[in-house]
Amino acid sequence: MKKFGIDWNDNNLLLALIVICTVLAISFYHGKNRYQKYLRKYYKKKVDKVLVDDFQDVLKSGDEDNLDMAHYLKNNISLQGRLWYDKKDKDKTYRVKPMIKTHLHIEMIHKLKVELWIKAISRLEAEYQHRIKSEILCVDDKMFHRMKKKIQNILFLDLVQDNVFSPTENYFELFNILQDAYKMVFLNMGLNYHVDKSIEISGSNNFQKIIQRMEDLKLEHNVAFRTTFDSSEREIRNVGKANMAICEAMEADLYTCFEYLKHLNS
Repeated sequence: MKKFGIDWNDNNLLLALIVICTVLAISFYHGKNRYQKYLRKYYKKKVDKVLVDDFQDVLKSGDEDNLDMAHYLKNNISLQGRLWYDKKDKDKTYRVKPMIKTHLHIEMIHKLKVELWIKAISRLEAEYQHRIKSEILCVDDKMFHRMKKKIQNILFLDLVQDNVFSPTENYFELFNILQDAYKMVFLNMGLNYHVDKSIEISGSNNFQKIIQRMEDLKLEHNVAFRTTFDSSEREIRNVGKANMAICEAMEADLYTCFEYLKHLNS
């Protein structure tokens, strides 16, 4: 069959057209990717230098000898809050995943969270090693490694991986492990010295408040538990926001824990 003077039954011509279309599609795809990478680099340079410098300072402070963990956690959490605020201002949205202008914001938040959790869990492990283990039956050496691995996987899904979030229940599974370490700290297990009654009461109250807060968070974000990957895009985005709210509450609890330890050891 001929149309416009072209024999469209010619297999060679059809093959050539397919090849041309494929090449054009691939060129467009790679061109789009290169343009997006250029924009990311461009907007990374536009991020407030004060935020970037403070980010470097917080990371550097975490490597200091005799690190004041409570002070470090306070600074880390505060900087995360400033980065979220600036991200929201740039994106004009409350979404968790970065848009083209805010990739560096999320990269820094992810790094801060990973550093916060790894250092805090390592310090809890060190605390356990210096106590009388036979009196702390709720804790074992392997649980600290499990917590580190779990939180890194969760944060990767929530902040780095495109178009996916960690199931909300993962945070509560992490908390179920973490609360045994809290029990050791706040109930003063395995200590080789006497603790004043007022400190005992303070520790017990802190522990109960943390447990209750997690129960409240379960109720507040119960919709996130029922959200599946077949849900709407908006519902899935809401899982991300719920996850970050829970994560931030857990980070605040870590700060409370190390403030208590600081007071206990003073």
